Amino acid sequence: MSDLCPLTYTNWKAIPKKKENIWAYVNKKYIVPEKGEKVVYAIINDAWRRYKYSIKRNHFTKYENLHDRLKNRPDNIPEAHFKKLMNYWSCEIVQKISQQNANITAQQKCRHRAGPISFAIIREKLRAAKDDREPPTQAEVFIETRQSKRGSELDQVTSNTITNLQNLIINSGQSSDEAFQTVFGKEKPGRVRCHGRVTTPSLLKRNKEIAEIEMKHAAEVKNLTEKVQEMRVKHEMLETKHSEEMSAIERKLEVLLRVVLINQSNSGHDMGDMVALLSTPNENNNALHSSASAHALNNHAVNHIAMGEEQSNDDLEEEDDEQLYDDLEEDDEQLYDDLEEEDDEQLYIDSEDEDYTG
Repeated sequence: MSDLCPLTYTNWKAIPKKKENIWAYVNKKYIVPEKGEKVVYAIINDAWRRYKYSIKRNHFTKYENLHDRLKNRPDNIPEAHFKKLMNYWSCEIVQKISQQNANITAQQKCRHRAGPISFAIIREKLRAAKDDREPPTQAEVFIETRQSKRGSELDQVTSNTITNLQNLIINSGQSSDEAFQTVFGKEKPGRVRCHGRVTTPSLLKRNKEIAEIEMKHAAEVKNLTEKVQEMRVKHEMLETKHSEEMSAIERKLEVLLRVVLINQSNSGHDMGDMVALLSTPNENNNALHSSASAHALNNHAVNHIAMGEEQSNDDLEEEDDEQLYDDLEEDDEQLYDDLEEEDDEQLYIDSEDEDYTG
């Protein structure tokens, strides 16, 4: 589209108003988060350059003069843009630069065969195929992207490179990343090989630090979860123990109540047996329920115990009244004796005083 990505610019960075035009157009067609803007520009830049290469091959190199080129101009390119582009490619300096770039491209070895599929998609597929879900190494991505999708054989250079890389990983004891650097050398500033077009060393380092922080956070969360689970188990054990203790106390109180009732009814049970019942409430309590003839209280026994309690209360009231009457009589006698003694002493003192004054 000549209004969004005109071919008259020689460099993608020179195209103006990308955010107002290109980014706005993309968001009308797709749902892309804001952080994907840079990746979108990289994809369109690559497509823009491939399209210019297609125009040059089919409409510039194919014809020898400008008249034939203009005659075969694509309909979707304005004539002014197309004519300006033809004149630019006709410059001697531009043709020299183009030849140098073509020679450099021809010297490239082990070119990938992934086609239009991005390395990000390939890396994600390799990561999903692993049991530990770890990201693939550069060596793994290199081997995967150099395989032919149509079953054709690899060129000799690519095949030897893959074999050398695999031998270093298996036989030399080097890690996958170390073997990759041994074969291809250290990374240079800019892109990181086998990571896609937008991955840089600084971005890779930052992502590694973020991954380490996330792993540390996950370990801390797991540790706290285990501690909470342990505390929950201990709490449940304490609740169970408390419930058992309360049940034991209730059984003891039940047996104690039976002992008191049996004792008040003067049924003749041995108190030593009752103490034994209190000491082992579980077994004896079961015995109380299991043996109706020896320990169970039927309705007749309950009525008998209730009558015994009423009789005992009447007896206690009579005893209290008699004791109170006896105590009052003793107090009266004591008071009478005390008064007589005081009168005798006072009379004796008065008589002595009279004798002395006389």
